[in-house]
Amino acid sequence: MLRLSDDQWKRIRGHFPEENIPEGRPGRKPVPARAVLEAVLWILNTGAQWHMLPQCYPNYKTVHRRFQQWCQQEVLRGILTQLANDLRDRGDIDESECFIDATFARPRVVATRLARRDAARA
Repeated sequence: MLRLSDDQWKRIRGHFPEENIPEGRPGRKPVPARAVLEAVLWILNTGAQWHMLPQCYPNYKTVHRRFQQWCQQEVLRGILTQLANDLRDRGDIDESECFIDATFARPRVVATRLARRDAARA
């Protein structure tokens, strides 16, 4: 079971729109963002399917829906940016050693078939 420490949660709490809902608002209260985030982190850490989420976390449908909303609203991007900036400001990250690899290569068999097909069409 993956849990965020109180210090970790305090650093990122402001990024979640659900945490800014007024107390007196009518209707059902949303599932706490911290519990949902911990469930998302469990999924990302284990690689399990959404429906395999243990019962100690909120319902997997709620977690998946909220994760999709956060991705669309770029909530997670904001958190990662903030954490990276904090690490850089403290000198705990060396940006000269960072890189992104976005290489895409087709398997040889498929590439060969496509080349033959394209040659036949020409």
